[in-house]
Amino acid sequence: MIGADGAEYAAEGLDELRSWVGDGRVGRETMVWSPEDGLWRRAAERPELRWDLPESPPVIGAPPTAGTGEPEARPCPAAGAPAGIGARLAAGTLDLVVALLLFNLASIPWADELRAMQAQVAAEASKAVPDMGLMLRANGVFFGAFLLLRMLYTGVFHAVVGATPGKLAFGLRLVAMDGGAPGALRVLLRTILENLTLATLGVGFGVMMLGGDGRALHDLLAGTRVTSRHA
Repeated sequence: MIGADGAEYAAEGLDELRSWVGDGRVGRETMVWSPEDGLWRRAAERPELRWDLPESPPVIGAPPTAGTGEPEARPCPAAGAPAGIGARLAAGTLDLVVALLLFNLASIPWADELRAMQAQVAAEASKAVPDMGLMLRANGVFFGAFLLLRMLYTGVFHAVVGATPGKLAFGLRLVAMDGGAPGALRVLLRTILENLTLATLGVGFGVMMLGGDGRALHDLLAGTRVTSRHA
């Protein structure tokens, strides 16, 4: 809901929202957002709250929608609408490309050493019985260095801007569960968990398919969600 101070407040459920009605925090004209229709409407227009609200004299609400006589509902802002899986996948792909470009630029000072390591791995792979320990160590260096840079990339952008370049390009934003800024500590936890998900071949992303809000495992554990202004 939007409180008297103009800030957004998220109730844990319908029972808590009804308790806010009883406390006087929610009135008939209070704007309430519902995940069922993704719209902001006056509390008096929400059937689930209609009988909990106190009676009041008629007031002028939002301008009526043409031809219906009903107040026009305002679309939910970016802080309330869950981002779709397709948009998150597209944003993640763009971020991956940007991170790879940054990784290549950052590794220029060690280009000769990296080329020598790659040649050693290629030569070892061509043997009938390659040294798997050497290959795993070499690939671990590459993958570990890339994950470290990606953590810095996503962590800084989420903490400072609220979205990575990929998310910005597709109208997405990282927020806390109440719709506010996630904060540095929550962003740090999410960043670590997200990269652990990548290190395990994206197992945590499968959770997005199970829940209705499209939250991945790292979002569930960190108490964050990705929203869209286009949803």
